[in-house]
Amino acid sequence: MYAGGLSGTGSLIKTGPGDLGLSGSSSYNGPTSVAAGWLSVKGSLGSTAVTVANTAELGGSGSLGGSVLVQNGGRVAPGNSIESLAVGATTFEAGATFAHEVDSAAAIGVAADLLVVGGNLSIASGTLLEFTDLASQAATPFPVGTVFALVNYTGSWNEGLFTVGGEELANNGSFLFNDTEWRIRYDSPTGGVNFTGDYQDGSFVTITAGPSRRRSPCSPPPRRASPRSPAAARSRGFSNPRRARPRPPKPAAHTPPCSRRRPLPVLVPSAWYGAIRSTTYGGS
Repeated sequence: MYAGGLSGTGSLIKTGPGDLGLSGSSSYNGPTSVAAGWLSVKGSLGSTAVTVANTAELGGSGSLGGSVLVQNGGRVAPGNSIESLAVGATTFEAGATFAHEVDSAAAIGVAADLLVVGGNLSIASGTLLEFTDLASQAATPFPVGTVFALVNYTGSWNEGLFTVGGEELANNGSFLFNDTEWRIRYDSPTGGVNFTGDYQDGSFVTITAGPSRRRSPCSPPPRRASPRSPAAARSRGFSNPRRARPRPPKPAAHTPPCSRRRPLPVLVPSAWYGAIRSTTYGGS
């Protein structure tokens, strides 16, 4: 981590696979190129224009007053963990990645990254949106209706769309992450619950949590397609469905849950047997 400030008319070129952290206040006005590795800005970089090249990454929790261009294979990932990063007008070229982290075990106000764009937001077709949950335990679904701001931009949006899982996400479209159905909006007039103190007047790219699709332990196991059907045979990897010989399914490994549990017998002392023939107790 370099804590000093950079000034003058020179440029900064980050090369090599390692990490470079800048925590000071810089005012140089030449261009900045992240050619390889990771550049983490925790201080400020003034008005320098930043280009993030293939395999390189820009992150941190500071501010960059100049524009940001993320090329094919480049990545922008706010923070060193879950944090907010402020940049100038931002352009994602096709094949670039916006890496967004959440933490389902954290306080809701700091449970998701935020990118604050001071200017226009341009998303080329083929820009990837990547999600990661940092929770060390199995992810706990966020409450239905939870809204996170991914991007807060003060200018215009070019109506470009992010791609998740090979499919473009239309405005107000939905996608599945951590067994929760999320809805994305690119032109929301309001933000969410994360890093609200960093919001600027403008618009937001937000995601809203919908119902969880996680199966309850009381739910029956999912039904499988019949192995005799051609579609099912193909899904199992058989080239000739008519000659498919699928393996028999493994027996269920779980105990019948909840209210479907069989009644447990209650042992009755012999002295009571004349009055009580038998009884059972229905476990809950």
